[in-house]
Amino acid sequence: MRASKLAAAEAELEEDRKSLDKRESHAANMEKQLERQRDSLKKLKEWAAQRKAELKERSREVEATKAALDSRVQEAVRKLQEDQRVGAQRIADWATEASLALVPLGMSPIQVAEPPASIADALPVLNSASDRLRRLEPVLASQLEAKGCELIRMVAEHILTCLRSHDPAISLAPVVDGLVAETEAAARDSMREVVDFVAAYFKREPADS
Repeated sequence: MRASKLAAAEAELEEDRKSLDKRESHAANMEKQLERQRDSLKKLKEWAAQRKAELKERSREVEATKAALDSRVQEAVRKLQEDQRVGAQRIADWATEASLALVPLGMSPIQVAEPPASIADALPVLNSASDRLRRLEPVLASQLEAKGCELIRMVAEHILTCLRSHDPAISLAPVVDGLVAETEAAARDSMREVVDFVAAYFKREPADS
């Protein structure tokens, strides 16, 4: 009876030992798996840290590139604005000079309230100058007509005064009556040198206004 119990106890002990061995083996396997997971986690953390450093460096490079591009864009915009301002000012200056040159012809000068900042701001000034130039032809025609009439009067007065100053009693009827067709050609030929001489009195000098 006692031997039977002892055998049963030994058998139970053996079962417990086998169970313990299995648990120890399982625990060892779990520990190995845990170690592998720790290694994987460590490598993952190292990779993440390296990736983070790379991203940080890339971010700095992107920021530096962006800052450089922003600086170039601002410089390009500033240069464009300056070119616009200079071009607009040239247009305004030209229009002002052109309009002032037309003042003696009876046209009012172009009024520029403030320096234009862009070509678009200068367009109204340019349009005003263009409008005055379009109206210039009839004004010039009128001025030339008036000057021509004045010159004709001066020439006629000069010639007739010369005649009367030499002979106060000379008759001016032939001048009033006009040319005689039969003798006109011969008279013109005989007067060519005198015509050139008299015309020299009426040549415009550079200093004349």
